Amino acid sequence: MSRLLIVLITGVIVFDIPKLAIDILKAQASYRDQTNERYIRWTLMNDESLWSEFYNLLTIEALCPGRVRVGGVEDGGKWLCAPWKVPTNCTIFSVGLMNDVKFEKDLFEKFGLKCGLLGIDQIEQGYLTRSTYQKLGGEVVTGVVVSKQEKGQESPSNQFVLENIVKSHGWKNIDILKIDLEAVEYNVLPEFLAIYKPCQLLIETHYGIRPTVGFLGKISVFDYWLYSFEVNDGAFNACEYSFIHQSCLEHYGAYGLARFLS
Repeated sequence: MSRLLIVLITGVIVFDIPKLAIDILKAQASYRDQTNERYIRWTLMNDESLWSEFYNLLTIEALCPGRVRVGGVEDGGKWLCAPWKVPTNCTIFSVGLMNDVKFEKDLFEKFGLKCGLLGIDQIEQGYLTRSTYQKLGGEVVTGVVVSKQEKGQESPSNQFVLENIVKSHGWKNIDILKIDLEAVEYNVLPEFLAIYKPCQLLIETHYGIRPTVGFLGKISVFDYWLYSFEVNDGAFNACEYSFIHQSCLEHYGAYGLARFLS
């Protein structure tokens, strides 16, 4: 019988793979039993609701046994599903750098990635950020991200539509999209996901309860499964979410449980 060994500081834990599959099936059934009630309560959330109610309802929709934190344990680190399974010819797009590239540096150095790397921020990044990206073989673009509707023919040259940036670099797909645009993503991300389907989507939001419910639903309809969330220590309305696309579940060894966000 095949077995999977996971070595921890405290010793060795042995997982029986066939038993794990049975446990997954039981978990899926349990999650699905609660889907309708959870969805109804979720859609009724509004800005008069309490954040405690919000996080009591919120749960993962997919299980990734290989979920690890990349970029350190403090703010700036992200939960990622099995980064050692990222393809060798990968592409990583970081939207909103804010002079914090611990995630990219750790991802490349710890897991030996040789990905195409592109970052954008509305403020020119400092020397350390730019030099780190350069060492990783990446590029930093300075500009404001806007939606297609906002981008007119006479818009300033420093305004960019996400789709156009990707096309200009000749990328056909994206493996990891990390985005934090201080609420701008609410409009620009859904239109981007209508064209591109990054395997993993890492997002930070800063909205009220009702806009957050709506935004997560907009992501979910593009076949994304929530596999991790983490409240920022600054405020309850700031939260990190990690999604995986349905087409990538098998590759990264993740299991769909039940979706309720849409």
